[in-house]
Amino acid sequence: MKNWIFPALTALALTLVILCFSLPGEETPASAAPSGFLQLRVLDGATEEPLAGATVVIPETGAASVTDENGLTEKFAVPIEPPAAYQSFAPAAWGEVTALVYKEGYADYALFHVQVWENQLRSGPNVYLFAQSPSDYQQPFSVVEGPPRLWVNGLLDQFRP
Repeated sequence: MKNWIFPALTALALTLVILCFSLPGEETPASAAPSGFLQLRVLDGATEEPLAGATVVIPETGAASVTDENGLTEKFAVPIEPPAAYQSFAPAAWGEVTALVYKEGYADYALFHVQVWENQLRSGPNVYLFAQSPSDYQQPFSVVEGPPRLWVNGLLDQFRP
């Protein structure tokens, strides 16, 4: 009768091990999406002096930071999600995020396609805000960052007739 105890305990232990690995839980760093880091600098567009107190928001993550006396944001951790539009013909090795910048008395600023590389800190780009008077109706600045020059050159070479 005791011959069944060892196989039963082995089966029970194996079942517990399988359940532990299959239960939903916190992601491990190995399975987490890759990320990079971004720190923007906000400057007055007329004087090129650093602007303290500007708010920078990264909508992809919901993170926000207020610039310090040097016009610098905190270091944002951002996901590296290569731009899907390029993946079928010229895969990209970087991720892209959006930066929205606000400061009382200045025109709002939206910067699209800010490039960030995995496990790297991108210091910049510099964002130049321009003052507006209370009587001005000023549209926000909308700027698009183009892909890295080396990638663009490779794309042009790839499709050159």
